[in-house]
This record gives sequence, C-alpha cells and structure tokens, in this order.
Amino acid sequence: MRTAVLGEVDERSIVYNDKLLALASHYGYLPKACRPCRAKTKGKVERPFRYVREDFFQARAFRNLGDLNVQFTLWLNQVANRRLHGTTGRIVIGHFTEVRGTASEPILKPLPAGPFNAVLCLERRISHEGVVLVGGNLYSIPDGTHRRPVMVQVNHRGP
Repeated sequence: MRTAVLGEVDERSIVYNDKLLALASHYGYLPKACRPCRAKTKGKVERPFRYVREDFFQARAFRNLGDLNVQFTLWLNQVANRRLHGTTGRIVIGHFTEVRGTASEPILKPLPAGPFNAVLCLERRISHEGVVLVGGNLYSIPDGTHRRPVMVQVNHRGP
C-alpha cells in the first residue's frame, strides 16, 4: 500500500515509510512488500477474519468490551485454538507451544515492554468558527490562528 511503500530504487530495493520501519524495529520484524497487482503474493491474511466473524461474533451479545474479551478468550481456548487447522493439518495451539531446535527457543518472541509510540501528523485547516476537524470530532483552537493550516498530532489516545 502506498502509505507503507514510498517507492522502489530498483527491482530488489524497496523504500519504506520511516514510521513503518520504526514500528517494525520496535516489534522485531522486517516488512516485506508484495508485488503490485499480484494477489497471489499477498498470502492468506483475510480468511481468519471471516472465520472469527462467522464462528465467534454471530448470534452473540456483549454487555461491554470486558464481556466481549472474556467471551473471546473462552472461545479461543475452547474452540479456535483446539481445532485442526485446514491448511497445516495440525492443532492450532501446537504452533504457539512448539520450540525450535535443541535450545528450546520459543517460536514466538515476547512483545516489547512498552507500546509503540504511534503519532500520526496531519495537516488540517482551521475553520472560520475556530475549530479543526480530526477523526470526525471538532476541536476548538485559540484565537489568532483562524483560517490557516495547522499540524495536528494524533496518537492512540486522540489528538
């Protein structure tokens, strides 16, 4: 996608967005760009969402986010992780508990201690009413800055 890949130097060198590289470094992975307009290079990433939607969400009700998380954890432990995977032919939870080689190194690495500092910078124009629109919400701006562009920083908590 264009927000992740800025361009190509040659056929083997991809120029990635700096924020994507910072995120990848924080979580310890390397991004891999797919060939444009080549669906077969994208892998199977959307099918699990359909499985969760059809097998977990349908015919369920949730009181709040906490209730959803409790029900989802139970479903993962009792149904999803215990099933025989259609592609690998193995029990799903086996992939998470498997170890590599003789050093008993887990396949999955632990997450970093702190969250990634994801700050998105957006340019917005202040309206004549003295407000700026960010994420569907209006925010008031101090006097003297009307009708000019401003940079808004958005993180996981909001602007």
